[in-house]
Amino acid sequence: MKVSTFRMMEALGEAEELRAFAQEYQEEFLSEPAHVYLERLLGEKQMTTAQMCERAGLGNYGYKLLSGVRKPSRDAALRIAVGLEMDMEQAQRYLRLLGLARLDPRCYRDATVIFALGKKMDLARTQALLSEVGEAEL
Repeated sequence: MKVSTFRMMEALGEAEELRAFAQEYQEEFLSEPAHVYLERLLGEKQMTTAQMCERAGLGNYGYKLLSGVRKPSRDAALRIAVGLEMDMEQAQRYLRLLGLARLDPRCYRDATVIFALGKKMDLARTQALLSEVGEAEL
């Protein structure tokens, strides 16, 4: 993304016509399906679907997510983010593409997941950290 959400909100508020706004910012719209984005990340990280499913602790459910047959819950999406060692930008984009709430550092549970992603913790360490601080596991 080249333009911040804040700038797009400003431009939308100032727009005289929606079509003109859409034409100017068409490259910024989130149009890629989440499962396609996930598939692309798997390729970039040179990881197989089986590896992603194992690292995210999702079993065969992960295959349904990757095919687009199922939409993950927020926790399942976060497990995938941890399993794929997504950085914050990738994780936030994935959540957005799914239409799920992004990670918010003002929420202690989310802050814990953000910390785990930043430290490249695996799922077991992330779950242990969440439990240790009294938050629900993913």
